[in-house]
Amino acid sequence: MALRLRSELWVRIGPQHCALALWRAGWRSHPAVALSMAGDWPEAALRSALQAVRRTGHALPRSAVVVLEDECLSYYLLPAQHRWRDAVDRARALFAVNTGDEALQVTLGLAPGGQRWLAAAVSGELVHGLGAALGSQGVAIRSMRAALAEDLQYRSADLPRGDALVALLRQRGLQLMALRHGALEALCWESCQVDVPYTVRERLMGFAVRQGLENAETCVLPADAWQHARLTGLADAEGWRLLPPLPLPAFRGAGPAT
Repeated sequence: MALRLRSELWVRIGPQHCALALWRAGWRSHPAVALSMAGDWPEAALRSALQAVRRTGHALPRSAVVVLEDECLSYYLLPAQHRWRDAVDRARALFAVNTGDEALQVTLGLAPGGQRWLAAAVSGELVHGLGAALGSQGVAIRSMRAALAEDLQYRSADLPRGDALVALLRQRGLQLMALRHGALEALCWESCQVDVPYTVRERLMGFAVRQGLENAETCVLPADAWQHARLTGLADAEGWRLLPPLPLPAFRGAGPAT
């Protein structure tokens, strides 16, 4: 249970879905509203979720925290020797060169192990679309965050401390990570059908070979109970450590409003 000094809206956005949690001010262990909606694109899913909240009779707060899943982002790993401001500027320049989008928004946080910055960028077009969807209901974006950073922080106690492979299953693919002595060294997005266990194994093992980690511990983190059930047999056969599914973001104890 956390004390919230004000009502807050948490929104998690994927390529075709939106999970939303509305917390009221005060001591709360559960959100006033928690729901998930689908849509053909992120903005459509968000608009549907906001309209669903309105139908419950709850008033929306004036600002929201938006958490974006991997399909909505681009990533860079930068040496942690860079100061935070220098790392942000360097990441923004790299993203702009590779995407041609000078309006993108960049977030930065320390990667597991603390040896690298994890920089995430969202396109200016998506920021504008999500801002317009929220703005139509009188809500402004207070901050934007990367779901990868949120998920790794939540699961930090479960991450291997030595050399390892970590696979996070998403809606449209895998986020693969190589750890050396527990520190994030490499990151790779693999688009694939995550509901086909053989495909998951193929992509994960290909990444392991490229990183020279064929014999390293492998840790797999499914997004939901359905993915967990689909991978249980394969994980047992391969000797992977299959973690429990991530809980809904609404019930992770997001902490007090700031």
